[in-house]
Amino acid sequence: MTAKLSNPAVRVGIVALVALVIALSLAVPLRSFVRQSDDNAALAAEVAAKERSIAELQADVERWRDDAFVEEQARSRLNYVYPGETAYVVVDADGDTPGQLPTKAAAEQQSGSWYERFWTSVEQSR
Repeated sequence: MTAKLSNPAVRVGIVALVALVIALSLAVPLRSFVRQSDDNAALAAEVAAKERSIAELQADVERWRDDAFVEEQARSRLNYVYPGETAYVVVDADGDTPGQLPTKAAAEQQSGSWYERFWTSVEQSR
């Protein structure tokens, strides 16, 4: 029995077999580690994007807390004016105004349940 183990080819074969077993036993945990690090990087990027979004929303909230900003928005979006001021509306050649409010017919069309509006839009598309 000792004569077989003293053969250098047998020893090299045993060392190679042990190295192969060690490599195979480390391959699965190493692959899991690499996958988890990729997942962690993706999650870190997602967290950074969410933090940027939160910062933008907080900036919007701070803007809306400023009375001057709210006043400017009311004047531009809703055409509000102070008492005594004269409001002018620019009309194009077709009689339309930019940012014109919906007409009464359009408002009536929007009334009703969602499925009535849906079927009305389907019928109008035919």
